[in-house]
Amino acid sequence: MGNNLSQIMQMKRVLLALVLFLMAPHASSAQEIKIVEEDLNGDGYVDTLKSHYDGGSMFGGEFVSLAAGRTKQRYEYNRWGSHGQFIRLIPFANALLRPENRGFKEAIEKTFFSDIRPGSIDPSLQWLISAYATGKQEFSQGLFSQAVHFTVNWRNGAPEIPGFYYLVTSDERLFRQYPVFERRNPQYDQNHQQGWLVYEGARHGNIAQEDAPDGYRIYKTAHGVILGRGDRHAWIFVNDEVLMDGPPKLTWPSVKKVVFSNELVFVLHAGVVESLFVVDFKRGVAGRLGESVFPVRDGGFEIQDGNLTVRTGTGIRKIDMNSVKRELEILWEHAFPENQLNQRKEGR
Repeated sequence: MGNNLSQIMQMKRVLLALVLFLMAPHASSAQEIKIVEEDLNGDGYVDTLKSHYDGGSMFGGEFVSLAAGRTKQRYEYNRWGSHGQFIRLIPFANALLRPENRGFKEAIEKTFFSDIRPGSIDPSLQWLISAYATGKQEFSQGLFSQAVHFTVNWRNGAPEIPGFYYLVTSDERLFRQYPVFERRNPQYDQNHQQGWLVYEGARHGNIAQEDAPDGYRIYKTAHGVILGRGDRHAWIFVNDEVLMDGPPKLTWPSVKKVVFSNELVFVLHAGVVESLFVVDFKRGVAGRLGESVFPVRDGGFEIQDGNLTVRTGTGIRKIDMNSVKRELEILWEHAFPENQLNQRKEGR
């Protein structure tokens, strides 16, 4: 059932994009191509750098190409992709790291990222990278149809909304798991062992704080959930178009409702369809209830008397919270079999 659900999500995403495109036929905008002709790397030859933006209401991005005057080598990259993506991952040639090509790399970055600044990995992006390290897993049995696993990183101080930035990464786990959707970009291989990672973290919007039991605090953004306790905090959920089947535009908030109960966090998520994620923040696993458990429309939930009560269009279903916890533990063990072995050794 997991594979079928994934296919359904993809079909719905494509249909939604098509409908919105037809509703806004004049939304596409292609800007005039900018051309720079000068010696960019100091070798005495004139190089050519071209750039432009192309896109519409659902997809878009910057395009850049550089032709080296002496070697005739061409470098072509773009940030084109869905407006529902937090991340752009763009592999670039190892050759750009050579000292003689330093001017090429600097010129490309100055043009390619004219609207954003270089930055470093913030806690919300760190959550996404850790989730991509294992990728989305799908299941055909049990309460959950899919799950992602993440590393819980507690930090001192109050949480902050990240900015809009880029950095260079050579994290092989991210390249192996993240699908490079952008057109005409090179693939990650022996000649492209690093890339630009663009993060639109500012799309999280504002932070709203809610109280939770046992001294915890819940912070909610448009696309994320942060857990606080004492003077520390940790990101425990971040919407993603790939991992979570998030909405096709980040201007549409995806986190609708958050409930803390029994040391679990329940996140009502509005993506391609509505879904309910259950987060075990101690183990670092977020499971999505299957469509047979939580309906994709006209659904709702509440926690009462030790039960997760799911409302459907035709009635209600009560699920014992201990069953929810046990299935999340199974998902955790499924992703990391060594966890089960370690627990047995420790006699848990």
